[in-house]
Order: sequence, then C-alpha cells, then structure tokens
Amino acid sequence: MVPPLFQGTLPDVMKNMGLPYKVTISDVGKLIANQMSAINERRDREPRISSLADFDYNVYHPYDEIQQWVSDIAEEYSDIISPFLLDHSYEGRAINGFRIRGTGSQSENPTAVWFEGGIHAREWISPATVMGFTQKLLDDYRSGDVLATNMLDNIDWYIVPSLNVDGYSYTWGPDRLWRKTRSPNQGSSCTGKDPNRNWAFEWGGVGTSPWPCSDKFHGPNPLSEPEVAAVTRFLRGRKSEGQDFIVFIDWHSYSQKIIAPWSYKSVGTRTEDYDDQMAFAQAVADAINGVHGTVFTYGAGAEIMYAAAGSSKDFGYADFVAMGEDTDGGLGCKYSYTIELRDTGEYGQLLPEWQIQPVYEEIYAAVRAMGDHILRELGFIA
Repeated sequence: MVPPLFQGTLPDVMKNMGLPYKVTISDVGKLIANQMSAINERRDREPRISSLADFDYNVYHPYDEIQQWVSDIAEEYSDIISPFLLDHSYEGRAINGFRIRGTGSQSENPTAVWFEGGIHAREWISPATVMGFTQKLLDDYRSGDVLATNMLDNIDWYIVPSLNVDGYSYTWGPDRLWRKTRSPNQGSSCTGKDPNRNWAFEWGGVGTSPWPCSDKFHGPNPLSEPEVAAVTRFLRGRKSEGQDFIVFIDWHSYSQKIIAPWSYKSVGTRTEDYDDQMAFAQAVADAINGVHGTVFTYGAGAEIMYAAAGSSKDFGYADFVAMGEDTDGGLGCKYSYTIELRDTGEYGQLLPEWQIQPVYEEIYAAVRAMGDHILRELGFIA
C-alpha cells in the first residue's frame, strides 16, 4: 500500500526506474469502510444466530460466532465429531477445534489430516472457507456419498477453523488488516508476532524479522505464541500415541497457490518427496479448476513464493522428534502445504462476501481430491 503522501510521486519514480506497476485498489481505506459498513448493516438487520440451521456460510462471522459454530456442529454431528480445546490465546480466548471420524471407522488411530485456518488474522476467507467445505463434507457423508463415506470412515480429520483468535477479533475492530497475534513485546510498543514465523523448525532464519514492529516478527523464541505452541503440543501428543498424519494444510490468502516445503531456505528447496507432493498438488489444482475455472499454481515454497523460516508447512513436513515442545522437530507429514486461496490481488485480503461461496465450493472439490488421493495411496480404494 502507498500512503497518500507518496501517491502523486510514486508512479513517476517507478516509471523512471523502468518498473511496471498496476493499481489494484485505488483507496484501501474506503474499501474497508464500505465493506465493514455493509457487514454491520446486515448484522443489525438480521436476527442473531440461534442454531446451526441459522448459520449463513456465505458471509463473514466474528470470533464468537465461529466458536459457536464449532460447538453447534459438534452437537449436530455428535456421532462422528469430537470437539477439543487446543488452548487459550494470550487474551484468554478459547481456540477450539474438532475431529471427524466416521461411524464405520475400524481403527483406534486412523491415518489423519490436519486443517487449520486463520493463522493470519486479516485473511478472513480462510475460516469462512474451512467452515463452508466442512459443512459440505458432512452433508455428503450423511447423504451416503461414496467418496465422503470412505474419507470419513478411513481417515481422521482434525479441523481448527480459526487459530489466531486474538488477531482475528482485532480485525473486526481497530485494524482490518492486522496480521499478527496480539501478545505484547518486552521493550517495544509494537504488539504481536507473526505466528507463521514462530514454528520451531528452522525458526529465526531467512524471511523473518527480529524487529517487533515488523509483520514478520518471529518472536523472542520459537513457540512463544500460545496458538503455535498448542498446535505443536497437540499434534506431537497424537503422534506419540500412535497416530500418523499424512496431510497438513494451513489455509491462507491470497495468491491462488499450493505451496509445498521447503520454505526455510532459498537454495535446494525441493524435498525428497517433491515428485509425490507435486502430483498431489496437481490433483488439488485440477479439482479446483474444474468447479469455477479458478487457476492455482503449485511448487516448492521458495520457488513460487518466497523463503520463510519457521513456517507451518515446514514444521508439518519435517521429521518428527518425540521430545518436548521446545525441540525443533516437526510432524513428519508427507503432504504438508500452505494453500493460498483467492484472489491474485484484485481484492487481496479484502475478498468480498459474494466470493465466499464459490471459494468454498471449489475448495471442497480440492478436499475431495485430497481424500481420493490419500485413500488410493493407503489402499482403501483402487
């Protein structure tokens, strides 16, 4: 974004330097004001949500409504959903998730998938998408859809719709574009850390910042943020009890990319499972494209995006270390990705509500493609 002070001179500077540019949003502040005004008017006009049947998947919801949705959906599908509390945030908000396990499951510890949304506060489309495709998956399972039944009966699905709950709540008030957590920093007036630079694996390296005022501040130490520490602790706990994870997805926006490890380095970024990871990513991208024609690209992190140490996808893939949460070992999950949802910059983090439904529709197709791929790899379907 360009401050008003430089809007008159920056085009000439870029032209003189031979740098092409494009104005995607002419007035970010005005766009935010208009969007929030429309959201608040709708919320004042419509009755409050009293049950799962009242939940509108095609609009954005504040923190308390997302957490109520977790509770309501667990109650509605109590035969297959087990809710869990990951932890509480710095400001004391509950970070809730749930596990889906079909009634036909024959294992105490099936191979598992981990989905988390909303690690970056301003990326509202992430929690909205996670909730939308989850409801579609549950609807299909209840209706007897063959693939959905196989997915839930043979794989455990762990889902946390909104991880950075303090930051997300803050975006509904003072700062719509806030990215980080909301924990204070000793010796600085700047607040928060980037939770996706706070994971223990290769923490503090390239693509992060030691400066508390930076949006990429990695924190004073790995796992300093309760959100990141809670996920690490939970997943290592499940792993130590015998559960293997095959897919780890951190849902983000924006840029329409499926990003595999590694991201902690700029050279030698491809993992030993790169070919399999790209086949998986291609299946996901093809499924997305088949719904509304949306194009997603894919590749290793530092090749198609940028280098970023201490990221979730690198933690997800790195070899698991069965020790305390202060170690730098990861989950050992073959298919670990950051998936950046719509769009490619027209609205960026301010994706309008009319795009929510097409996003979760195309991403549900992606989730089904993931399920099909896993089931075939594990030998559950031919």
